[in-house]
Amino acid sequence: MKLGFISDLHLSENMPSVTEGFFNFLDNAAQELSHLYILGDLFEAWIGDDDNSELATNVMQNINHSTRNGLEVFFIHGNRDFLCGQNFAKKSNLKLLPDPFFMNFYDLKIALSHGDDFCTNDLKYIEFKREVRSSK
Repeated sequence: MKLGFISDLHLSENMPSVTEGFFNFLDNAAQELSHLYILGDLFEAWIGDDDNSELATNVMQNINHSTRNGLEVFFIHGNRDFLCGQNFAKKSNLKLLPDPFFMNFYDLKIALSHGDDFCTNDLKYIEFKREVRSSK
């Protein structure tokens, strides 16, 4: 089992070279890794799962392609893309994980997190995140 971890790519339409680099990485990761953990801020901004932009569609299709080639992909929300939901997960064929996520890897116990929950002084952000992620 070979694990990979990435975070803070901040993909956006303004930086197509970063997006292309991510797609190339996914092609290689599908050959070299068994599991990929995306630890938040994959996108510069995610307005919601109804985003049908070319960028959103291409990212979801490329991740899905990698999973169909054997790569298991997991996603933890970041402070820029915490609105990625079940529709994003389904179209990408990835698994959403809570933040923090605790895993065992052989004899190691590992905690994975994007880390924005540790920004405890940003009360406006914490309240906004709680409100928009609420099921009410």
